[in-house]
Amino acid sequence: MLHQQAPEIILYCAVGFGTALACAAAAARRTMAFRKAVHWPSVRGKIIKSDAFHCKYGSFCRIRYAFVVGHEITGTTPRLSGNWFWTSTQMDAFVARYPVDQSVEVFYDPENPRRNCLDREDRGGLLPLWVGAALAVICTALLAWGLLAVTPMTP
Repeated sequence: MLHQQAPEIILYCAVGFGTALACAAAAARRTMAFRKAVHWPSVRGKIIKSDAFHCKYGSFCRIRYAFVVGHEITGTTPRLSGNWFWTSTQMDAFVARYPVDQSVEVFYDPENPRRNCLDREDRGGLLPLWVGAALAVICTALLAWGLLAVTPMTP
């Protein structure tokens, strides 16, 4: 009986561990970006769009800013940790920090100025990725254990 469910168990485990790996990779990538961003130079820029909107699917924000490093660049990455916020109140407070036409300090990667941000210290979006990775591993392990535990072993 176990050999009949083996492909199913392998599929569940692959999806679960794949999700965990994707979350961990994204968190690690962003963590490395934080380490590099500490050394990025900055220039003055200007907020050209700043809004938050709420719908039945969740809350979203959009902040765009323009700055010049050789030529004008439009940035859309207000914080390196991503656009995920624990609550819509936190998101609204973040968006309120950047009203349209406000002058802002823009941090940019000198090797690739299109890699830039306004806030290089807010790490609030990293925790959900690490938690997601941990939960995916735990849930996958419990699912595999549960499937193996209820499946009778027959030769």
